[in-house]
Amino acid sequence: MDPNLLAVARVTAPKVSIRRADGSKAKDVLGGTGMSGPIFLDDRSFRDFAFQKWHARIHEMEGTAIAQVGYSNRVPILIVRALSDLAGGQSGVNQEERNTQLAASNAAEITAKILERSNPHSKKPNIMELKKSQIGKPHGSLGRMAPLIVMALVILGLVYLFLNPAPFINLMKYAQASSQGKTMAQANAEASASASASAAASAVGELKTPDDYLSLMKVNASTLSDANKKILNIFSDELDKITKAKERETVESNSEVASIFTPLAQAKTDDDLAKIRDAATKLKQTSDTAAGAFQDVQTELARRLADIGVADPLNTQVADAFAKQGNVPDDLNTAQNTSKFADATIAYVDFLKESKNSWTRKADGTLSFHDKEAVTKAQQLGKAFSDSAVQAGFQMK
Repeated sequence: MDPNLLAVARVTAPKVSIRRADGSKAKDVLGGTGMSGPIFLDDRSFRDFAFQKWHARIHEMEGTAIAQVGYSNRVPILIVRALSDLAGGQSGVNQEERNTQLAASNAAEITAKILERSNPHSKKPNIMELKKSQIGKPHGSLGRMAPLIVMALVILGLVYLFLNPAPFINLMKYAQASSQGKTMAQANAEASASASASAAASAVGELKTPDDYLSLMKVNASTLSDANKKILNIFSDELDKITKAKERETVESNSEVASIFTPLAQAKTDDDLAKIRDAATKLKQTSDTAAGAFQDVQTELARRLADIGVADPLNTQVADAFAKQGNVPDDLNTAQNTSKFADATIAYVDFLKESKNSWTRKADGTLSFHDKEAVTKAQQLGKAFSDSAVQAGFQMK
């Protein structure tokens, strides 16, 4: 931005009377941060993100091209904009079409006054002439040509933007993906998926069925209302809890089960049996923790939905449908069966330890019991161990 043209604007703009659509006096602002790109912005969430991230106070579509051409050719520029809409910050329909003519008129009036004042041949004293000693060279020719140069740069910028919009579009897409905490690949994948999904959920003013609520997870979040985004955030939180509980149970259970089956088939000493019992105890703790997490899903989700205004029994129905869609009942059943298997393992190992003098390990790995009572007890506990392993989904080898 040329400092001399900006200095002229600082003197001139406050003296120009411009109006809002309601007739009140419009405010003129010089300087500050804005965004420029070939996208018409009408998204409250992205607008808020841009302000928080870059303190961007406006968004327009031609400034980057003008600045790039001016900078490349070392020609001073000044960009004058009049805002026609709130970039999604309004309530209701965007008013850009209604305000375009007024905004253009306001911008043209200020631009004309700035050009008039910056012309060194004007009869009125101007700041450009007062600053010649500081600039170091005359501005007569440039002053006369300034309007034509600016207009030519605008045309060149628009042509460049029309012929090659991809870099600006990708920049805006990247910024929007970043505002949602996603990579470009994730954003593109979601956009592709949402194109085939029903757009009804993004436009509904009232969600009436559990399916209406669950459909929010298939729609691009940027298209949702603030109220529906809250619901989607709750769903995302609960899905994250479920996923972490599954991952933790799978990793820890596999490790603990590996310390049970083969060692149990080879155990001979009290130390062998103690290690197996420790593994079974850890397995029970892991499965009970997972079962608790899965049991809490529906209750916690129903409560959070109620907190944001989803009435009973719809909140409970949505929570049940959400849990079913996420296979939570099956995961809960598996965790409970794993806990039963851990109990059966502990009972069997305790029996073997207590009756150590009544059995021996044969060469083929099987146990040989010396009395009938021990045989009967071993058969009962062994069957409970095998049956619970199958119910928990473990393969007996």
